[in-house]
Amino acid sequence: MIRLKFGFRVLYSCVAAAFLTACGGSQPPIGAPGAMTQSRTSAIATHTERGGSWMLPEAKIEDLLYAVGGKPPQVYVLTYPAAKRVGTIDHDDAVCADKTGDVFMTVLNPSSIVEYRHAGAKPIGTLRDPDRPYTCAVDPLTGSLAVSNPYGQQSGPGNVVIYKSARGKGRVYTDPSIYRYVFVAYDATGDLFVEGNGPGPTYPYKLAELLRGSNNFTDISVDKDMSQYGGLQWDGEYLAIWIAPQAVIYRLQIEGSVASVVATVSLKGLKFPKQDFFIQGGTAIIPSGPSKNEQIDLFRYPQGGRWTQRIRHVIDHGVFGSLTISLAPK
Repeated sequence: MIRLKFGFRVLYSCVAAAFLTACGGSQPPIGAPGAMTQSRTSAIATHTERGGSWMLPEAKIEDLLYAVGGKPPQVYVLTYPAAKRVGTIDHDDAVCADKTGDVFMTVLNPSSIVEYRHAGAKPIGTLRDPDRPYTCAVDPLTGSLAVSNPYGQQSGPGNVVIYKSARGKGRVYTDPSIYRYVFVAYDATGDLFVEGNGPGPTYPYKLAELLRGSNNFTDISVDKDMSQYGGLQWDGEYLAIWIAPQAVIYRLQIEGSVASVVATVSLKGLKFPKQDFFIQGGTAIIPSGPSKNEQIDLFRYPQGGRWTQRIRHVIDHGVFGSLTISLAPK
């Protein structure tokens, strides 16, 4: 069994979620049961008892936070930023959303990507993946969907699959220097970034860029130690990479095949932060906490500092992993 240093998930014959507490802050917790009306609480209890995916009708007009967590894992759907629970989807891998609010969820068995409308409880489409899908990202220009496969067939080298307009059969892309493909992110111009690890025995950190319209990756060197990397996302100006053990976000300026850390965003009050994150406008959203006190913290971005809001009492046990924001259609 191979364990990658970044600790986001153990990658072997399957891909399983694992994330790690935060304390402190300036505002009381949000999303607590006391914040819900009695009717809302009763509706949630009824749905929970019945099991299966569900969504309250009011979710359709709200911006939503989709967060994978719990034990067994599910996708918890909360209004954003009020953090009122409005739904649950039976799913336990990674999530990403496009600019129309559609949400994509990777599925390990059978290998596929399932699409949901904003606030939808039933899938509207399924894409087949050739290997073992992990994380995903959507091109804001074309709507194409990129999916990372950490492992290929027979646990060989992984790849990235891109589905044009998030439809049809995906095209497989590989980089000779990357063995495990972990996180993917598009920038505003449709260039795709992927980070992962090179071949053993040390499994070095790797970052590469697939320019829009290109068939080949460009390997990028970074002027910082990235061995404990987490998720990545284009923040509107720079490529942001989450370094969970240090609780910092590196903002990288990319020039050709070289990336320079031009700013470090330090987040205060976190303990056991997980390996994924999400940036929405001027807010960085970070899941953290031990399995019996799981929470999601919100920070000013790129200012950093201590958390400004804390979402708790959403799940009783388990940890949060992948998350995304789905904006309500205007």
